[in-house]
Amino acid sequence: MSIYIIDFITMALMFHLFYAVAVFKKDFGVIDIAWGIGHLVPLCVGLVFNPVLSLRQVFVSLVLLLWAFRLSGYIFLRSQKKPEDFRYNEMRKSYGDRANFLAYIRIFWFQTIILYVLSLPVLWIVSTEQSELVLSDYFALGVCFIGLLIETIADSQKNQFKKNKNNNGKFIQSGLWKYSRHPNYFGESLYWWGFFFFSFNLSLGALPLWSIAWFAPLVLTLFLLFFSGIPMLEKKRENDETFIEYKKKTSAFIPLPPRENI
Repeated sequence: MSIYIIDFITMALMFHLFYAVAVFKKDFGVIDIAWGIGHLVPLCVGLVFNPVLSLRQVFVSLVLLLWAFRLSGYIFLRSQKKPEDFRYNEMRKSYGDRANFLAYIRIFWFQTIILYVLSLPVLWIVSTEQSELVLSDYFALGVCFIGLLIETIADSQKNQFKKNKNNNGKFIQSGLWKYSRHPNYFGESLYWWGFFFFSFNLSLGALPLWSIAWFAPLVLTLFLLFFSGIPMLEKKRENDETFIEYKKKTSAFIPLPPRENI
């Protein structure tokens, strides 16, 4: 059986487990916890089929483990003793009596497929025949760490902001959020582009597979910019005058100096 089929089956089984938990808890937001952990599936599958560790595999494993446990841990702690995320709650209301069935198809299966596609570079990089490290591997490691650092700092700043009861109903405009409306998403995107650079020295003779390495982070970036990321979060503040002013002067994605200061 193909390693890619094994990866998909294993990932689907994991998401079914999280779906069962979501139905039991009546909280579709459980899927967000699965998102981080789910990326470890291709890593484990790839290493099982290519168990002779190279330094490149160690690099990829290190940055992926740090990212996955940080993200899933952060979302898990954030969700404790809190109602279902507003995005999923709105979906639940719109789905009505068929909420569990439609969520199974539109949320859990959809995210299983998206995660499978986005994590293909991980599976390919760790399972393919390894070559000597080159400059692009060290550059990739740096890109991944910088992206992870930006995402971690942004999430921490937002979490601290929300802990202050005086900020109820407000949104953060300080720290990294002064330079980007969504610095956490920028860090996330930058992190995954690091895997594109990890693939550079593995590309010769494997062009069809190598194309996955740029396609996956490109799809993720487009989703964050135009579909499930920025548009969905900003929609609930589209009539907020303070946010409209913030939006006029602050970059949506890439951290840049506020426009009023240029």
